Amino acid sequence: MSRIELVYFNAGGGHRAAARALEAAVKKGRPSWELRSVNLFDVLDPQQRWRRLAGIEPEDYYNLRLKKGWTAGLAKELKFLQAGIRLAHGYLVERLMPHWVDGAPDLVVSLIPNFNRPLIESVSLARPGVPYLTVMTDLADYPPNFWIEPGTVQHLVCGTARAAEQARAAGVGEERIHRVSGMVLHPDFYGPELVDLSAERESLGLDPTQPVGIVMFGGHGAPAMEAIARELDDVQLILLCGHNAKLAARLRGMNARAPRAVVGYTPHVRKFMQLGDFFIGKPGPGSLSEAVHMGLPVITFGNASTMPQERYNTEWVRESGVGTGEIDAGSTPLVGCAGAAGDSRESGRLSYRDGDVGGLRRDGGRRGRGCGRRGRGGSWGRYGGGYRVGRRWHRIIAAAAAGQRQHAETTSKQNVSRATSSHGLLTFETAELVSPAQT
Repeated sequence: MSRIELVYFNAGGGHRAAARALEAAVKKGRPSWELRSVNLFDVLDPQQRWRRLAGIEPEDYYNLRLKKGWTAGLAKELKFLQAGIRLAHGYLVERLMPHWVDGAPDLVVSLIPNFNRPLIESVSLARPGVPYLTVMTDLADYPPNFWIEPGTVQHLVCGTARAAEQARAAGVGEERIHRVSGMVLHPDFYGPELVDLSAERESLGLDPTQPVGIVMFGGHGAPAMEAIARELDDVQLILLCGHNAKLAARLRGMNARAPRAVVGYTPHVRKFMQLGDFFIGKPGPGSLSEAVHMGLPVITFGNASTMPQERYNTEWVRESGVGTGEIDAGSTPLVGCAGAAGDSRESGRLSYRDGDVGGLRRDGGRRGRGCGRRGRGGSWGRYGGGYRVGRRWHRIIAAAAAGQRQHAETTSKQNVSRATSSHGLLTFETAELVSPAQT
């Protein structure tokens, strides 16, 4: 029997979600394997001394900042965190070694950044010869010492060409670079589609004949969702708020001309994405991958408040042809305008032609020409730590929503076929590549 340990933490939702996805894939494909998921901070601080001292878990403080949109300056703070981890390296290794001795894993799989060097060293000292595999849950590394640890015997699962190139540049041998099709998705994302789409939309109070946008900002929501709901008050939206119950309550209390559904935490994200025609959200790797896999054109953005490890993701969206992403300097709208066929519209610094984002509506229709512009749509709104949107930029969405969603699905499959395959299962198979019998 193979004994595998998955290491995650609860800072954000992506690391634990990836662990759950691998757990489900292993149970389905390799039921004889013994799998255990462990929160790193439960090992390092089992008596919760930090919580008693500070009154809050480190993960909870990070998640609170995500809820509040207090993400500006995280790049600088990350350097202080990494310096602290280096200073505490010996202590961390000492704390981790007894855990590996007691658990006796045959393979250790890390789903977290920043702590891989002490994890690798502790495994090599406590369990010599046991392979160590890092599954990158970001589209790219944020060097130095974020995901990739040069000079260590670290196997890396890389979901994009950029990540694999970064691993090679760091000196990781080809035999330890495992290129897969994308981020880890739960096997549920590969299940059957809804039988009656119209009925499901009607059950949420939505008009099945009109386009629906999915708005999601990670597992803890963000204040940006309120501004989007206000500006798109005549566009049907499903707003997924995650664990942010206060945000969900505020959104439910907002008036809007178009129907919308506000959803708190749900394990059925795939179901709601099936009901949508396009996706709006922060450039988180998990939500972007889920949207692309479900054939939803993506509208995302980044600026100084975007978390540093997610800043590459807007570039990936544009390069892959699955949507539009803009680096916001603090004075440009979220997206450009979709004009009629062959027309090119411009808003701020972003310009694209009809079809770049793809059609966003299931039942077809003409594209409009509305465009939110400074001076033509009233005031500009600021939200979410520096994001800006034109007062009438919802017309951009309404115009784009008059096309055929099939175009977006085809574009996604042609341009990023490696990112829309069964990446959850492929990543699971990668664990087999580094089976306990190998080093």
